[in-house]
Amino acid sequence: MIEILKKMFESNPEKSTIVIKDKCSDCGCETIIEITATSEGFGLEGGILFKCSPDEYLAKCSVCHDANPKTNDNQKRENNFIKILIVEDEPTSRKTLNSFLLTLGEVDIAVNGNKAITAVEKAIENNKPYELIFLDIIMPELDGITTLKKIRRLETQHEVNEHAKSKVIMTSANTDKDVILKAAHAGCTSYMIKPIDKTRLYNEIRKHGFDTQE
Repeated sequence: MIEILKKMFESNPEKSTIVIKDKCSDCGCETIIEITATSEGFGLEGGILFKCSPDEYLAKCSVCHDANPKTNDNQKRENNFIKILIVEDEPTSRKTLNSFLLTLGEVDIAVNGNKAITAVEKAIENNKPYELIFLDIIMPELDGITTLKKIRRLETQHEVNEHAKSKVIMTSANTDKDVILKAAHAGCTSYMIKPIDKTRLYNEIRKHGFDTQE
């Protein structure tokens, strides 16, 4: 997130304060955030910003942030750090998954398949591929199965070794066997039926070799 804030001020060198008007990614209210550059970093008033891809951010109002302050980068766990991407267009599902996962490592968010492809490619190019990707099936612009195929194609093009390939967990309320088979054939690691609770999510994550101890 620091890199994104630096770019904002580098593109507006005459300003000491930048005001952003956006919608809270959790509750949807209009959020006005004042960002001030200081000698010690950046000060934010009215809410917070958090990274959803290498070059993009989502806003969160102060009320939602105070209700779930663990989104702060410096509060994330350093040991057994997991690099995670949530690909989900529905705000409630996105908020729920994020609240469960933010204590496990660095969580990025993509609100559609195209943004997910961009985030995955940049992560691979930076030699920091996502270890876990939670990918919704029904999304605008690009559905989850097509997105998954493109992710696997990117990994092949960049010669990502098998050990470093992302564990992709599809998430959907669809229990149709044909859909599940299509996801499996596209290269998903596993498939979870919504709604997803924390216990079931953590059990699934542990199946793939990750520690979920908080």
